[in-house]
Order: sequence, then C-alpha cells, then structure tokens
Amino acid sequence: MKADAVGRARERLASAQARLTDLQSAKDYVSTSRYWYEFLLASNGVFNVLEQGAKGSNKSKAWFGNKKHERRSDSLLRYLHQARHVDEHGLGPVTELEKPKVVLVEDGKPIAAVENMVGNKGIFRNLEDQPMDPKKISEMRIYRETAKLIPVFNRGVRYDPPTEHMGSKIEGPEPMTVAVAKLMVQYLEPMVAEAETLGQ
Repeated sequence: MKADAVGRARERLASAQARLTDLQSAKDYVSTSRYWYEFLLASNGVFNVLEQGAKGSNKSKAWFGNKKHERRSDSLLRYLHQARHVDEHGLGPVTELEKPKVVLVEDGKPIAAVENMVGNKGIFRNLEDQPMDPKKISEMRIYRETAKLIPVFNRGVRYDPPTEHMGSKIEGPEPMTVAVAKLMVQYLEPMVAEAETLGQ
C-alpha cells in the first residue's frame, strides 16, 4: 500500500469523523442534508484513495479486493456507495425532510408516535398491533427536524436505506443519518489502520 494513499485516506477519514460530529449537532433539515452530502464524499473518498494506493502490490490488491467485496455485500456499505454516486452524478435526492416527532416508549420499545408535527400538532400512530396503555409509558423521545434517508436509484437498481450492518440490526434513538454515519466511521477506522500495515 502506497504511503501517500494511507495519508490521504487518514485525511478523508478525519473529514468523515468531523461530518459525523456535525450531523450529531445539526438542528434542521438544511444543515443535516448538507453534512450528509459531505459525509458521503469523505467516507467514500477513503475507499477511492486506498483502491489507488493498492495498485502495484499483490498483497494490497488482495486486501482491497476483500474490502470491495464487503462493500458490495453489506447493505450499509453498499447503500452509502450508491447514495454518494447518485448525489454526485445524478439529479435525484438522497434525503427527504423528516418533521419533528415524539415517540412513546414502553420498556425500551417504541410503541406509538406523534408524527408530522407542525408546532404542537401532529398525527398519532400506534406502532404496535395492541392498543397503547398510557400507564405503561416509561419514556418519551423527542426528535427534531432532520434528514430522512430514502431509497436511491442507480442504473435502474433500487438501493434501500440499510436496516443492518455486518449482520447486526441498526436501531436506537438516533436519527438514521447519525446511526449510519457512526457505523461507517467505526468500519473505516480499522480499515485505514489495516492499510497502514500494508505499507510498501
């Protein structure tokens, strides 16, 4: 692996980490969608420079071939790759506005939500088949306006937002942009460290 490629990959990784921090503190759709676009560029840039840096070394090429296979087979890695391609080279959107919402939680599980909120009004929706028992509500989660991940289309193929990564479900109270970006950064950090061990 060429040393300058590892150096550039570290720069791209630092940009992705910074955009993750920005996504975590973004307070509206416009900011979130801008940071998401920048995150897509930075995170995919790590793959791009390491692919170039692997050329000329059979060991590095084989290593990167495995990473490329993971990107094709893992739903999160594949989605981010295709979303970046659509955002950079196409005209279709990669996010939509998700209005503020309140989620009612029972024993750690979301059971109802007030969605599409404008001011203090919204639409109530049961998330379970059984009617909600207000006495069992243990938590109320308030979500601000954010960017919602949507399916992207590239060359006639649809790529849905990921629901799992490396066999584990993506879940939790964070907006999907944050949850997905966090998992991608956690994937890229050891990837760049491994690339450094392949130095020529």
